[in-house]
Amino acid sequence: LQAQIVSPPEDAFVAMKYVKVILNIWTAEPSQFAQEYPHAEVCLSLDKGPWTCWEIFEMKIAPMFTELEAGNHTLEAVVTDDARSTIRRDTWSGMRHFVVLPESEDDASTNTKVVDPNADQDIPTPPEEIAIPIISIQSPAEMESI
Repeated sequence: LQAQIVSPPEDAFVAMKYVKVILNIWTAEPSQFAQEYPHAEVCLSLDKGPWTCWEIFEMKIAPMFTELEAGNHTLEAVVTDDARSTIRRDTWSGMRHFVVLPESEDDASTNTKVVDPNADQDIPTPPEEIAIPIISIQSPAEMESI
């Protein structure tokens, strides 16, 4: 049993002041895990701060850390026991490093720029948000039951 951080990738450069965390919980016996740990949680720690936990089988959206300062950051993940009272250190993901880039002057001016609707200007289109799966259990294979 191990918690794995899929995103952000190791040594990633993040251009925004937030990061969505995509996780994978690896286990050799998924059906046994689901039976023995139906209420287990995955916990994240940003910059060695306090652990924040989400119930694995109830998680609907990716965990997100917001209002991040520019600079180097670390992220780590673990899984709790079923009683959610003990962090299982043997499930530790390892330390993930990423860098939040400082806001550039171009970004700052874009955020505060007043656009004349009568002028012939290209108005930037905001990026599209892409749905990414939160947790994937690598087996059983598709259409098998747990």
